[in-house]
Amino acid sequence: MERSTGDITDSGTIRERLKRLPVFPLPNGVLIPGGHLPLHVFEPRYRALVRDCLRDDRLFAVGLLEQEELVGAKPPAIRPVAGLGEISAHAELSDGRFFILVKGIARTRILEELRSPKPYRVVRAVAVHEEHPLDAEQLSVSTQVLKRLVSDLTRHLPEEAGKPMAEACLAEPDPGLLADTVASAVLVDTAQRQRFLEELDVVRRLELMNLAVAAVLERISSRSGGRTFN
Repeated sequence: MERSTGDITDSGTIRERLKRLPVFPLPNGVLIPGGHLPLHVFEPRYRALVRDCLRDDRLFAVGLLEQEELVGAKPPAIRPVAGLGEISAHAELSDGRFFILVKGIARTRILEELRSPKPYRVVRAVAVHEEHPLDAEQLSVSTQVLKRLVSDLTRHLPEEAGKPMAEACLAEPDPGLLADTVASAVLVDTAQRQRFLEELDVVRRLELMNLAVAAVLERISSRSGGRTFN
């Protein structure tokens, strides 16, 4: 699989891309910043999207469909908040299909869908900014609780998975990105992932992840019949 070698995710590149942003709509896929989403691209219109992105800046949005895509003249609605992603690795098969790995970069809000000669959908979007609390102590406490919970959780995972996750989370200085990284790994349900993506309050995202990781630990503890916390 071929991987991206350059960093094209500077703010100027993103601002320009958001003016005409290709969208890959999915009925059950949500891209969270800091996470990765593997995609098997087989429809001709999305093969064209991938080819165009690889020739350009590798950026496009992953948007959650309000309902499964139906045959008809009117395309189904896409949820307004979508994940902006970069193709970080790709492999093209002999029949034109792609396997790609998309890295989550930012939250975006779709403002309008644009007319385009392309076979795929194109929108105008803006970057979505996080809401930071005035209470720095609350932010710090929520951050430290999440790091402790993640540390507890990773001890129950195979070392090859748990150790990198623990190291990444414990070393992450940005509370919002910490919450996003954990959510990308822990949240499985599509609706939960979309609600998390739409949550702009950083403390609220940390609290949601504290609850989610604690619930996972509780299930592990119940199955093992022992305590999980130290």
